[in-house]
Amino acid sequence: MLKRLLYVLLAVVLLLVGVAYLLPAEVTAQRSIVIQRPPATVFTVLASMNRFNDWSPWYPRDPNASYTWIGPSYGEGAGIHWKGNQDVGEGTQTITAIEPYSRIDVSLDFGAEGPAEAGYRLRAVDGGTEVTWVFHSDLGMNPVGRYFGLLIDRFLGPDYEQGLAQLKSLVEDLPEGDPAGLNFEQVEVEAHNLLFITETTAAESAAVSAGYADAYTQIVPFMAANGLAQAAPPIGVEGGTVDGQYRFDAAIPISGSVAELVEPIQLRSSYAGTALRTVHVGAYHQLQRSADGLKAFAAARGMSANGALWYSFVDDPTVVAEESLRTEIYLPIVSPDG
Repeated sequence: MLKRLLYVLLAVVLLLVGVAYLLPAEVTAQRSIVIQRPPATVFTVLASMNRFNDWSPWYPRDPNASYTWIGPSYGEGAGIHWKGNQDVGEGTQTITAIEPYSRIDVSLDFGAEGPAEAGYRLRAVDGGTEVTWVFHSDLGMNPVGRYFGLLIDRFLGPDYEQGLAQLKSLVEDLPEGDPAGLNFEQVEVEAHNLLFITETTAAESAAVSAGYADAYTQIVPFMAANGLAQAAPPIGVEGGTVDGQYRFDAAIPISGSVAELVEPIQLRSSYAGTALRTVHVGAYHQLQRSADGLKAFAAARGMSANGALWYSFVDDPTVVAEESLRTEIYLPIVSPDG
C-alpha cells in the first residue's frame, strides 16, 4: 500500500509538472484610468521617482519601510529600492526607457523572487489622459511560478486600481497648465536692486502691454537723471489676477545707488536662490501658456513655489521680430532634490 501511495503521489506530481508546462510562460496584468490633465503633466509625475510614494498603493501598508533612491530623481535611470514588511516586501524598480508624454518602461527586481517588467502607457483622450499601468513577467521553466501566474491578475489588479485612483486624485489637484514642448532648467539666481512701479490693469494682453509701457516710460528717465545703469533685462513680477484685474510689478534691475525716489517708483531687491526656468520664444500675448506650463511642471515634480513668478524680457521688441522674442520665465522653488 505504501508503494502504491508513493507511485500515486509521484504520478500526481508528474502530472502537475506536465500540466504546468502547458500553462503560459509569460503573464500580464494591466489596469487603466482617465485623468483630467494633459499627458505631459501625468508623464512628469510618473517619471519623477521621488513622487512614487505619493500615490503608491503599497506605501501606506508599512510606515516603517525603508526607501533608497538610486540615480537621478527624474527620467531614465531613476530608481528606488524598498524594504518593508510582508505586505510590501523588498525590491528595486528603475526607469529603463521613456518616450515623452506617451511611454515609461520600468524594470522590477524582487531579489530571490526574480525580475519582472512594468510600465505606463499614456494616451491623450477628450478632456485628459488615459493611463494604463502594465505588469509583465516571464516565468521561464518554473512550474510553481506558472501556476502562480494564473492568479497574478487577481492579486495585482486591485492594487493597480487603487494606485491609479490615488494617482488621479494627486494629478487632478495640480495646476491646469500644459508643460508639453517646454524645456526646464533648475538654476541659482542672484539678487539685483530693482526700480519698479506696481501696475493694475485689465487682464487682456493689450492692457498689460500698456501698463508696462507706462511704467518703463517713468523709470527710464528717472534712471538717466540719476546716473543709474541697467544691470539686466527688464522684468515683470506677477502679482495675481482678481476680478479680471491683473496686478504686476514692471521693474528694471539697476547698478548704482539711489539717493531719493520719486513716486510711484519704488526700490527693492529681487529674489535670490533656486528657481525653475523656461524660455518662451514668441509673442508676449502667448506668455501665459508658458507660465502656466512652468507652474504645472514644477508642481508635478513636487517642487513648492517660493515666491512670485517673474518674466525677464531678454529681447527688445522694437528691434526683434515678435515671433522671435525671447522671454525667460522664472519660478522660485523649494526643490525636493535639495
